[in-house]
Amino acid sequence: VPPQALGPPPQGIGKVLQSMWRDVQTFPRSFWLLAGLCVIVYGAVLPFNNVASALLLDRDYFPQGSVWHSDHGSTYVYNGYPPPGVQCNTREGSRMAFCQALARAQTTAGFVMSLPYSISAALTPILGKIVDWYGQRGTLVVMSSFVLMLTHVSLAVTSIPAQYLLCGIGISYS
Repeated sequence: VPPQALGPPPQGIGKVLQSMWRDVQTFPRSFWLLAGLCVIVYGAVLPFNNVASALLLDRDYFPQGSVWHSDHGSTYVYNGYPPPGVQCNTREGSRMAFCQALARAQTTAGFVMSLPYSISAALTPILGKIVDWYGQRGTLVVMSSFVLMLTHVSLAVTSIPAQYLLCGIGISYS
């Protein structure tokens, strides 16, 4: 729609926007720091879930380099793709040991991926009540960021089981 078709802006909208801008400029620095930390926490948790399945499969539940032996005596080293000639999305393929193990690993990874949101759903009302009673919102946001950073680094450099680390993400997300 061309701007001319909308007509002139209503009188006074510029004054309202100026007033809102002045109000926003009066927010204390601590507000902006907390808002920034919240954005960082959400920015670290939500996109992580987009790659978590592949990460969990490769890291914990179905790592590349695992060796598979077929019923025909051949050996296959998993490299991110099914063995030659295996199609897990067919009835015949779904009965193969490789495809069954992959399906179990995908199911386990899916369950572990749900832990942060389940923990957050359970803890958020409790933590919200505690914060309402005692305050310290800023301290909790800083602690949350620290726990989140620690769990992400631990996922990258340790062999701590993923389900424990994703519980840490759930706690920090709360």
